[in-house]
Amino acid sequence: MAWFKPTSITWKELLIQTARRIEKDDVLGRSAQLGFYFFLALFPLLICILGLLGMFSRAGRDIQHGLFGILTSVLPWSSSSRFRDLSSRVRRESWTARGF
Repeated sequence: MAWFKPTSITWKELLIQTARRIEKDDVLGRSAQLGFYFFLALFPLLICILGLLGMFSRAGRDIQHGLFGILTSVLPWSSSSRFRDLSSRVRRESWTARGF
């Protein structure tokens, strides 16, 4: 494997230029925004999916339990319990909206 050797600039100049471009292009700020908006959009999507599953299918409960298992292993306890409470409320309201 051949190492990359810049011919016109030194390694120090390359690192300095890279750091300046990262700051100029606001790479760190953009990555933080991307992560924040991804997670901000994730929870309403999950609530919508659970509501639709509760309205259209009894088999959706198996999917809901699997999804809760995944969320419980990934999310902190307080977040997963809030999500579980919210999804049960959405399920109840979807059933009452249909008149059941």
